[in-house]
Amino acid sequence: MRWFFEISMRYLINTISFRVLWILAYLLSLLPTGMLYATTSALFLLDYHLVGYRKNVVVTNLSRSFPLKKYEHIHAVMKDFYRSFWDHFAEILKSFSIAPHQQAKKIELQGFEFLTSHISEGRNVIAALGHCGNWELFNILPFCLPIECYSVYKPLRNKVLDKLMLALRSRFGMKLIPAKQVARHILSGKHSAALYLFLGDQCPRVVDENYRIEFLNQPTAMFPGIEKIGKASNSVLVYFNVIQKSRGKYRITCQPLTDKPKELEDYKITRDYGHLLEQNICQQEFNWLWVHRRWKR
Repeated sequence: MRWFFEISMRYLINTISFRVLWILAYLLSLLPTGMLYATTSALFLLDYHLVGYRKNVVVTNLSRSFPLKKYEHIHAVMKDFYRSFWDHFAEILKSFSIAPHQQAKKIELQGFEFLTSHISEGRNVIAALGHCGNWELFNILPFCLPIECYSVYKPLRNKVLDKLMLALRSRFGMKLIPAKQVARHILSGKHSAALYLFLGDQCPRVVDENYRIEFLNQPTAMFPGIEKIGKASNSVLVYFNVIQKSRGKYRITCQPLTDKPKELEDYKITRDYGHLLEQNICQQEFNWLWVHRRWKR
């Protein structure tokens, strides 16, 4: 009886906490965008000049990735990164209440006819992404495209925050699927053809040396899932190149990787993905998640 009471209380507390956080975020999101940006600009100044959140990680990552760049250049990129990093919080917060058609105006889509044509023919499309720009805005894709969209995610340890982010990410029709379930989901063949979004530039827990590539001037372990699932399911693979056009506005370009994954040699898809991601980062050096400990293993 005691365990039942404890589980019930935990569920009640989590539910109340989630609703309180959602209401608070929704109310804050009603503020004008300019006011939200003004707030995050102040947080940027506080962080950059006083707090320095993971500043040593950012400096190390940038210096090793661009060893030929001068200190002044590294410093300028770092400053632009932190400014953009905090702007993303304003954009995410605004997503709690913004109308779908207004959110859709923040992104420009190029080359998406390639993937929609394959999906209409009954083939799944796996989109390999990087942490470039504000990737959370990708959740508007189901509103913009006449296809089903799934976003592969790793559940957060905090159950309340996990539920909050799931509610936000699915607000415009995006379907969320845990990373551990996506292979079974795609390979089961029980679902209609769809677009699957994979963020593939995190640091894998288990390093497979076969999937280590030269990336940003460093030997870098990559996730094997995109290539392995793509080959096993014979899915079309693409890369989403993200460029920030202006504050809060992004251009997403669909770049084909392959529509015949089974015919390619092993590890080529992973190498090609790493190459396109590296090109994307070099287009706007500040526009990647440099606070991430990408090379900790």
